[in-house]
Amino acid sequence: MFSDKQLTALQSPLSRQDVDQRDGPGKQRLDYVSGNDHVVRVANQIFGFDGWERETLEMLETATVKVPPSEKNPSVTFVSHYRARVRITVWTADRTRKVVREGWGGCKMQSATIGDAVENAMKGAETDAMKRAFVTFGDQFGLALYDKKREHVTDAPPQQTRGIMSSFTALRKPQQEPPPHHHITGEVIQADAPDDDMPERTTAATLVRVRR
Repeated sequence: MFSDKQLTALQSPLSRQDVDQRDGPGKQRLDYVSGNDHVVRVANQIFGFDGWERETLEMLETATVKVPPSEKNPSVTFVSHYRARVRITVWTADRTRKVVREGWGGCKMQSATIGDAVENAMKGAETDAMKRAFVTFGDQFGLALYDKKREHVTDAPPQQTRGIMSSFTALRKPQQEPPPHHHITGEVIQADAPDDDMPERTTAATLVRVRR
């Protein structure tokens, strides 16, 4: 399976320096790890640039609405919410086995234009789903934050795991390559129109089914 260096990195506690905060309900401050700044970077360090893959299997628009002007916000804005399902495939150091994990995520975004609202919601949902899939690999990917006592979060600086990438390349068998990528095709299904008392929708809910 994984090399000793990879296992050591995966079993190491999460550095508090890698933890960000955002506003939550009731004026709470919520801890989280960044998707692209932390999760992707750590995955590259531990598994290698060519040691893992990400696939977006589903992207579902649950709502896109136009928000009329108000006293608080005099301009018209758009709110969009998307859900996504992402699959993460990680190859072992000798390239003989793989570990597959999946996760669902969601994101709501508000913007002055419908295009920005939809694009940002889609990207946010994909990143959230990726993080939920990676969290199953342990504390380095945010699992430590699910423990209210933070017993696996340390004040020590982040683990230095850059050497793992070179050891991954050295251990990989050149003649053994992963199966070729499958071409992905999509099928779009339009949902029924919303009730009259719902906010004005600028687009119908769309589900993209992905087939291999």
